[in-house]
Amino acid sequence: MIAINHALTGALIGFSVSNPVLAIFLALISHFVLDSIPHFSVDGDNDAWIKSKPFISMVAIDAVLCFILVMLLLYNHPLNYILAAVCAFVAAAPDLVSFNKFYANLKNKKWKPSLYTKFASKIQWFEKPIGGAVEVTWFIIMLVSVSLFI
Repeated sequence: MIAINHALTGALIGFSVSNPVLAIFLALISHFVLDSIPHFSVDGDNDAWIKSKPFISMVAIDAVLCFILVMLLLYNHPLNYILAAVCAFVAAAPDLVSFNKFYANLKNKKWKPSLYTKFASKIQWFEKPIGGAVEVTWFIIMLVSVSLFI
């Protein structure tokens, strides 16, 4: 899943679960649950996709959307907005580990997957172009749900 979907899900958990420890734990777990749902990727050479302008643009837009979410939370100050922002970050954070692969690929260096990245790649069993429909649907549902709190 793209980061904004993880972040919106985490924010919704932060709004919905009043116990901060439980909310943060659930936000982290939500990352892996979402990654097990079919989601978008291209068919073919993944290394070439990571270097492509469309991929880099998609990552940049994703980061901007996550930033806008946090800014909306900080600007509007809804109930539990700090917990929602923390949970949004925690839910998206495991994907930061992927930066090493992205950077190595851009620099044409060999990348050695860690135990975590091997685990993550196993739970992401369905990454296909059609998974984009799942991502868009999830985004709309989470955006509407989170907007009810903002």
